[in-house]
Amino acid sequence: MAKSGELKINKPEKVQPGYILYSPYAGQGFVLIDREANIVHEWATGRYTKVAELLPDGRILYARMREGVFEADWDNNILWSYACRQHHDFCRKENGNTLIVCNEFVFIDRIWRGAMDKNDRFIEVDRDGNIVWEYHLDQGIDDLFALLPKFKLTEAEDWAHNNTIESLPETELGRKDERFRAGNVLFSGRSIHTIGVIDYDTKRIVWAFGEGELDGQHMPTMLPSGNIMCFDNGTSRGYSRVIEIEPASREIVWEFRIPDYAYARALSGQELLPNGNILICCGNPGATPPKDGPPAHPTGLSGIIMEVTRDGEIVWELHNTIDGLRKAYLKAVYRAAFYPKEMVEAHR
Repeated sequence: MAKSGELKINKPEKVQPGYILYSPYAGQGFVLIDREANIVHEWATGRYTKVAELLPDGRILYARMREGVFEADWDNNILWSYACRQHHDFCRKENGNTLIVCNEFVFIDRIWRGAMDKNDRFIEVDRDGNIVWEYHLDQGIDDLFALLPKFKLTEAEDWAHNNTIESLPETELGRKDERFRAGNVLFSGRSIHTIGVIDYDTKRIVWAFGEGELDGQHMPTMLPSGNIMCFDNGTSRGYSRVIEIEPASREIVWEFRIPDYAYARALSGQELLPNGNILICCGNPGATPPKDGPPAHPTGLSGIIMEVTRDGEIVWELHNTIDGLRKAYLKAVYRAAFYPKEMVEAHR
């Protein structure tokens, strides 16, 4: 079997059995690998793919940047698609609808640069392609000022640069606190160093976190406990970390500092595994220089996918060797996702 990368660390007795799905950043397809880095299945999905998820029936749902979202079977036959200016993320909801992050260009009075601003538009589409819910992130600027006393707007063209969308799952926290009820929408504004929750019904931002803590973060996700885990890139701080936040108290209750060789100023994400370990994707180590560090590698180093225990032990580490299409991020990996053996092997 062909390998997807170089396996640097492997402690099988401590690793969660299963498979991992990923694509090189701006790549041309996705690979499904086993824990020995063997490629067990591939989908040739076309250029500029970043994010995908396997569905329980063996289908793959993936996005191509600025083209849309596509659903294909195990043999890569397209079964459903929705064309839009998609970027960064999407989320398949339990009701079969799909939440998608899109770009739009508008004038935002609160930012006004004398030119149109790039804004994040969130849409929910059904299987027939109807938009059944829509939200524009600039609607929440006043909410962010009210929730975060030190919140600041950027004057960048892409003022928020949202990189995550998630429909909150059912949790005990959500049953007690309406802000976190199932179906509300979790987002992540990288340029404003802020994550937040949008009330699905009122379209108001009801919770936000980030000032003084987050620095260019990616992929906040709500855990079954109701806590939120996030990859905090440390874009200007000089090191990356994965943190777990207790939303109600706003306390950081767990932290793992990424080793310096895997410091990633952009991309990246994490996932809680069934055995309690955390799968971490360090997207683009070396593509940009650390703060006060050595010059950047001209094409970046390989994206690194690792599994760590709650005690901070790295028990599995893969360095990707598959090329993407963007030279500065050649072997970078935007995100990696875990799937259990029984789910994958039912379709192989």
